[in-house]
Amino acid sequence: MNKSEIEKLFLQAQECNKKELFSKSLELLEKIILIDPEFPDIYTEFGNAYFGLNRFEEAVESYKLSCRINPNSIEEYIRLGIAYHKLHDHEKAIEAYRAAIKCNSAAPAPYYNLARLYDELGRFTEAIDAYKQTIVLDPAMPDAHYYLGIVYRKQQKYGEAIKTLKKAFTLNPDDAIVQNAIAHIYMEQGNYQKAIETLREAIKIKPDYASAYFNLGNAYNTVGNMQEAILSYQSAIHYKPDYADAYNNLGTVYDECGKLKEALAAYEKAVYYDPNNPQQYDNIGLIYGKQGKYKHAIKAHKHALEIDPHCFLSRYNLGCTYSDCGMHKEAISEYMIALKINPEDSDSWFNLGYSYYQLGEYEEAIMAYQHTLSLTPDEAEIYGNLGFCYFHSKRFDDAITAFIRVAEIDANYPDSEMVYTLALSYHAANNPTAAKEQYNILLEIDKKRARNLASIITRK
Repeated sequence: MNKSEIEKLFLQAQECNKKELFSKSLELLEKIILIDPEFPDIYTEFGNAYFGLNRFEEAVESYKLSCRINPNSIEEYIRLGIAYHKLHDHEKAIEAYRAAIKCNSAAPAPYYNLARLYDELGRFTEAIDAYKQTIVLDPAMPDAHYYLGIVYRKQQKYGEAIKTLKKAFTLNPDDAIVQNAIAHIYMEQGNYQKAIETLREAIKIKPDYASAYFNLGNAYNTVGNMQEAILSYQSAIHYKPDYADAYNNLGTVYDECGKLKEALAAYEKAVYYDPNNPQQYDNIGLIYGKQGKYKHAIKAHKHALEIDPHCFLSRYNLGCTYSDCGMHKEAISEYMIALKINPEDSDSWFNLGYSYYQLGEYEEAIMAYQHTLSLTPDEAEIYGNLGFCYFHSKRFDDAITAFIRVAEIDANYPDSEMVYTLALSYHAANNPTAAKEQYNILLEIDKKRARNLASIITRK
């Protein structure tokens, strides 16, 4: 085979790589290397073919050979860096990009690739420096401005982020993604009206931009414009029919509007398109719970736990569902598991206390409520429930102290049952004057219960 024929084979191999016919390219390159192992650029094309086939280790070896043959080629080192990146050998990738910079410190590409890698690794200070150097070398590169803005956003440097992203948009005014990113920042700042305006601009640029409609729905939902939120999520789904998150959020809005049937249908669509997300099943379970369909609710929450047995929220929701249908032993079991996952969750401790109370296990309930108070002190409802536990445990002085604390925290807490039980506690503690005072309060808010109380505290 003469030189002309070899060059023809090489051009065919290059064309195969461009057309993503990587296996065919390798066959042609193998023929060439048997005849001329030093054929120019052959190892680059080997690397490209291996890379295209996801055979990254072989791609690395090919690119390394190419770098030895062309030690001053920044393109070869960049290719090597990208291949190392694919292998998650980040330090070697950084070395390759820095080698490219040594070859030509005036080229923006290696700085940009280095910045993207630092960004991915969360090394934001180094990423910012590399992005800035890219921009110095190529001020008109919109992607460098865009990703620099995104790093600033991650650091919550919102002013710099918006300024940088607006520069990216100036360089590429047809890029709706930039406007979407700016809107994200406005939402994080709590400026939802500005976010809505910016997302509308993004949609004008790209009318089928599902992500922008999704974020628009989130913004409208946050400001309480449920109808616009629904329309926005529906538009997101129209342009991206498998958009599970949009179905999920649409279900949430329907739920908030009391449209449980529509919410359930939306959540079921979310499950269909994202069957491995426990949140979707939890949401279905919550709707069934609100409909009083507890068996279906329990099944949905259990399905969520089959996907992720360590999901705190799924455990908590299952416990709440058991409690709602009176299955307090099962509720306690789930709350205990949930608290192993998140020992500082006050709601779980509170609900645990409630289930113990319902089972008449007052000492356990007291311990749970006391733990709740250690996490959220000065909550009137917790002291109230604690007072009932003390009363049923015949710890009347402790019950009185708890009920008095309720009144100190919340003067507008004229709960007739609490006043009734406080009066009984005073009566049991041989304080008839205080019991009579509570009777007079009860007489104003619940005459029937007051008559019952009178028959007890006046009994000889």
